[in-house]
Amino acid sequence: MILKNPEKYGISSERMLKLVQEMDAQVEDLHSIAVVCDNDVVLLKCKEPYTEECRQMMHSFAKSMNSIAVGIAISEGKIHLEDKIADYFRGYLPETYDKRIEDLTVRNLLTMAAGACRYSSYFKGVTDSWIRHYFTYELPHDPGTVFQYDTGASYILSSLITKTMGKTTLELMQERVFSSMGIENVDWLTSPEGNTVGGWGLYLSTPEIAKIGILLANLGRWNGESLVSEEFLKEAGRKQIQTPIEEECPYGYGYQFWIGAEQSFCVFGAFGQCIIVNPQKRMAVAVTAGASDKGGNPNRKISRISNEELLIPTERGELPDNPEALQKLKEHLEGMVLPCAQGERASVLEEK
Repeated sequence: MILKNPEKYGISSERMLKLVQEMDAQVEDLHSIAVVCDNDVVLLKCKEPYTEECRQMMHSFAKSMNSIAVGIAISEGKIHLEDKIADYFRGYLPETYDKRIEDLTVRNLLTMAAGACRYSSYFKGVTDSWIRHYFTYELPHDPGTVFQYDTGASYILSSLITKTMGKTTLELMQERVFSSMGIENVDWLTSPEGNTVGGWGLYLSTPEIAKIGILLANLGRWNGESLVSEEFLKEAGRKQIQTPIEEECPYGYGYQFWIGAEQSFCVFGAFGQCIIVNPQKRMAVAVTAGASDKGGNPNRKISRISNEELLIPTERGELPDNPEALQKLKEHLEGMVLPCAQGERASVLEEK
């Protein structure tokens, strides 16, 4: 567990306690929570039996990391937002395909406006080219006109990284970003044709997620060094397209990042793998969980709690120490554990 004096960072211990309590009460099966500010981890707690060493599948959290790789390629002039995807993958186009694919751009893929809707399950059992497989579907909408959540778009972007940068998304991220942050030996699933899958399959621990929160809160800078283009991250974290669920999520979507309240942007992965970032205040809240949708979308719930209880009301001014509130926060964190199953272990598979 990590707990520094929040008041030293202009954050109220009382607000931090309320944040943790609300997450613990409202987010089903909360596994961990971290709060970062400036260049530091102010709070980090993994609920037993989860530990700081435990890496978890991050699901669509990976899409935002994939976007960072695209940002690196764009900043180096290897690809451009208006590039036509078909020009890079001409040899993968099937004999018969929807001709609107010719109009598909890098920007369309980043903003989930490819006119396609390919979840990771679409690639299950496909043992040859996933790129070709992506181009076999008829598009329900013209590219660039409608937001449709599309994990396949992330895979095509990852394949584009391999083609233009000469290394996979994982290799590029490990070399340019992760290694500088002390994140080593990351696991990220690979397709049968050798590309990082891009939109899912990334495994990270809570301390590693907290480090990524620091990177995003500082718009690509780590210990003063620029690892990712600030300009790209500003655009990635800005509303680029309206989503069909505007009433529930009125802030829209950026470049593989969801947009939150009060200039925040979000990394979302299924079941509550999230980072909620406020770069104006150089703060972020990171969460892992095993939450279902039975109480509402857990990612939007995490975003709402983070903003309402901490990010929006915190002004980052000078605050006097509050040892009593800090002690209450410490005691609450120490008491956070997940319930273990009771009774004797019994399984028909035990002897096998």
